[in-house]
Amino acid sequence: MHIQSDKCEIHTKDSERGLVMKRAWIKTIACMAVLFLFLFPVDAKAEGVAMKAEVGFDGTYLMGSWTPIRVNIKNTGNDLDGSLEVSVDIRNNRRIIYSTPVNLPKASEKEYTFYARIPNAVSNLNIRLTDSRGKAVTALMVNELNPIGFNNYFLGLVTDDQPSLGYWKEIMAGNYLLSNYIPISLDASSFPVHREVLSSFSVLIFNNIDTDAFRPEQLDILNDWLEDGGVLIVGTGVNGKRTLSGLSGSILPILTGELGELGSPALLEELTGREVLSTAPLQVMDIRAEKIRVLLGDEETGLVWGMQKGRGTVFISAFDLGTEPILSWTGSKLLWENLLAQNLSSSAAARLSNPYEYNQGTDSLAEALGNIDAMEMPSVMLILFLFLFYLALVGPINYSFLKKIDKREWSWVTIPVLSILFAALIFGLGYNTKGGGLIANTISVVNMKTNEEYGDLTNYIGIFTPGRGNYEVQLDRFALLSTLGDPDYRAGSSKPEARIVQGNPSKILFENVNIWTMKTFKTDTRRAEIGSIKSDLYYEMGKIKGKVQNNTVYPLEHLVIYTSTGFVEVGNIAAGESRNVEMTVLAARSNRYGDIIYAIIDDIFPWTSVTTARDKEGRKDMTRRRVLENLLAPGYLDSARPYPVTKPGEIGNDTIQSMEVAYFAFFEGQPESGIMVNGRQPDRITSDGIIMGYMDLIVERDGIVAIPPGMLTGQYEEKMSQGTDTDREWFYIHDPAGYAVFSFDLSSYIHLKDLKVQIGINVINGSGDIYIYEPILGDFGTKVEGDSVQIDESNFSKYVGIDNKIYIKILPGANQYLHAGLPVITLEGREQ
Repeated sequence: MHIQSDKCEIHTKDSERGLVMKRAWIKTIACMAVLFLFLFPVDAKAEGVAMKAEVGFDGTYLMGSWTPIRVNIKNTGNDLDGSLEVSVDIRNNRRIIYSTPVNLPKASEKEYTFYARIPNAVSNLNIRLTDSRGKAVTALMVNELNPIGFNNYFLGLVTDDQPSLGYWKEIMAGNYLLSNYIPISLDASSFPVHREVLSSFSVLIFNNIDTDAFRPEQLDILNDWLEDGGVLIVGTGVNGKRTLSGLSGSILPILTGELGELGSPALLEELTGREVLSTAPLQVMDIRAEKIRVLLGDEETGLVWGMQKGRGTVFISAFDLGTEPILSWTGSKLLWENLLAQNLSSSAAARLSNPYEYNQGTDSLAEALGNIDAMEMPSVMLILFLFLFYLALVGPINYSFLKKIDKREWSWVTIPVLSILFAALIFGLGYNTKGGGLIANTISVVNMKTNEEYGDLTNYIGIFTPGRGNYEVQLDRFALLSTLGDPDYRAGSSKPEARIVQGNPSKILFENVNIWTMKTFKTDTRRAEIGSIKSDLYYEMGKIKGKVQNNTVYPLEHLVIYTSTGFVEVGNIAAGESRNVEMTVLAARSNRYGDIIYAIIDDIFPWTSVTTARDKEGRKDMTRRRVLENLLAPGYLDSARPYPVTKPGEIGNDTIQSMEVAYFAFFEGQPESGIMVNGRQPDRITSDGIIMGYMDLIVERDGIVAIPPGMLTGQYEEKMSQGTDTDREWFYIHDPAGYAVFSFDLSSYIHLKDLKVQIGINVINGSGDIYIYEPILGDFGTKVEGDSVQIDESNFSKYVGIDNKIYIKILPGANQYLHAGLPVITLEGREQ
């Protein structure tokens, strides 16, 4: 009995131990499951949420430009607060997440639009909807995207009747201004509301569109786009009043009249060489305005008119572009090709003929933003001294001391202690140099509008991080934020380089940032009311002279005025102060644009002085040198370059054209107000800034007309040349049998008395011979001695044709090749 009882007792204890072990295993598994869910959260799938989306413009996007992402969400489930987001790969295994907040009440449907810059060619994009905890609710893969590279530009067809402009979707083959565009269909609902998005378009065509349906912000950015250099073609005719209804006023100050019929299409056929076959009458609208010029026709029966809007060009057609006889006419696009080629400035034409150069512009100021005292390395000599002193201390000195006191066994204690002390010393030295404060550094770039009281402001911002961790930067407005090319990144990291939240306020989150790092980004462009710089400049006896006045609200430093052939530093100028100007310009263009810019930079901020100075002023000069190298170096935005120097505003006019010279100056900057980092203001806010723009140059003074060299360049005649490559700065004849032909239109100056013209050519490499066309002979009969052509009243009839043009032909010399700057004109004369 006792044996059985003992067995039962043992059995009972074993059962209890098994039960305890079982419970322990259950608890362990449960804990592991919770931990697994915590580390690897399961997406929160929500029923009743449906999405549909469009990326870009019907799937087409311009690589590297701001691309709209439109998402329609229908929620039949519970209330949902979260975000829409896309992850975009950039380079070096890095990615950026763009997102926008979402609020979806139960039984609601909303459309959200946010924006991303997609630098690479991708065929699909994954759009995620997440909840407030960041867990995915649903996702949508948008496929069959159409990426467009840097060799093309967008041409917007803005109309309520897309089929009527369908012929624009057939691209002209060949080397034309209208050979590189990608047609994009737009209407009032899809027209961009941010200037950064509209900047993807180089040409816009408005025809048969109810512009009264446009929102005010859309019209505002259209106006900004025009002033920045856009090309706008407006069709009127039978649908003209609805097309012009929302544009008339601040954008196009045009008065419309009655409709009439064009008796003959001869003007259209003459310009294009294409016969109009349709017998339908061409309905034309009477158009009147103060600042427009007739480009095709005459003042009474004008068919196409032109005007300038800032740096942009507007072409106004008196007829509808989508009705007969234009609709079926084979010359419909060739008409605009010829009008653009005849009337666009060299800069605007180059943007269409060579979009690659324009789209490849860079403006990364990350290195300049990092040039602050907190980012400086300690002195190399100090580090070397401390290192050698450490070696001596832990080595010979420590050994000698322990030997003297006969305690050499203590070395296993003294060496670690000394190492810890020196590590603390090095950290303290670094902390003393870097500091522990949160710093926001801003560089403001303002492109001034000529003769206006405002400019376009873009802020470049760097956040100095005093410790390792996450940093969320917040601006108290809606802004399209984008990162710059930070040198600090970790290839292969699973973390995004940045998470950008588009809303009001706007945010950018940098995760897992290293200690003592500068994280950089830039804002979108907005108007800044900072005043203006007034000028009264003229050309006389080889010099540009006159006066400038600083009417901005800021004192300016290092004000520089420059052209492609010379520059002068006016110096520092206080707000409200005036300064006299005298700048020598060379008789011929002896420098390429890039050479002039680097000469300016080296003259104002010499490399040796800015690299050896370690004080506050030295760092400031180095920062400004880097700003100039980024913003004015060849390849950056056209607005920073002195092209065109013929002032826009006299399109189609045969009177004397106005000229412009470029300038820049530095000021204290205009940082963003209300910037917060991790919910608090930075410990220190620093800023600097640069303004850039153009000043008017008076070419007529007391009846004397004088145009300095470099202002007018020859028009390259591609069809009359062979074996030649060219751009806005130079031409290169690479074929021994090749030649380059340039024309110079003197229509605006032919009426001047005692007119003298000098055409100069600067040879960079090789050699060449110049020949002048003689209209009477019908050939290039005269060879010029030297590298310049002199023309005055004694030989005008010999070299100037009935079209008021001079043609020169340049052939390679003995070296069988020629690399030279574009030929330029110096011109003087007086009014009758």
